[in-house]
Amino acid sequence: MREVENGIENMLNAIQAGVLTNSTKSRLEKLEAQQKELEVRIAEEKIARPRLSENQVRFWLTRFRKLDPNVKSHRETLINTFVNAVYLYDEKVLITFNYKDGTKTVTFDEIAAKDAPEGNGSDLGCFAPPKNLNV
Repeated sequence: MREVENGIENMLNAIQAGVLTNSTKSRLEKLEAQQKELEVRIAEEKIARPRLSENQVRFWLTRFRKLDPNVKSHRETLINTFVNAVYLYDEKVLITFNYKDGTKTVTFDEIAAKDAPEGNGSDLGCFAPPKNLNV
C-alpha cells in the first residue's frame, strides 16, 4: 500500500512540475485503481473472522454466567448474542445462529415431543393442581 501511495505522490509531483503526458496520466489512473483494490482487500481482512484462543472464548462465555434467565433483558441479551434469525413456517421453525455457519430446522412435532411429559416428572405446562396430594 505504501508503495502505491508513494507512486501516486510521485506522479502528482510530476504533474505539478508540468510533466503531463498520456503515459503519466495512464500510470496515475492505474496506481489509483490499485490503491482502491488494496483498500478493499484491507477492509475485507479487517472484517474477516478473527482467530480466538481457547482462553479468549472461555472468558467471553463466562460473562454470561452473571445473567439471570428470569430477567427479560438478560434473556434478550442471550438470544441476540447466539441467534441471528428465526423464521416461522406453518410446519417448522428455521433458526440461524451467530456462532456457526448454517441453520437448524426444528419441526413442531419435535417441539411437542420435547414438551411431552415422560411420566417421571411434572408437566410444567399444566394449569391445574395434581388430583392427589401425597404428604
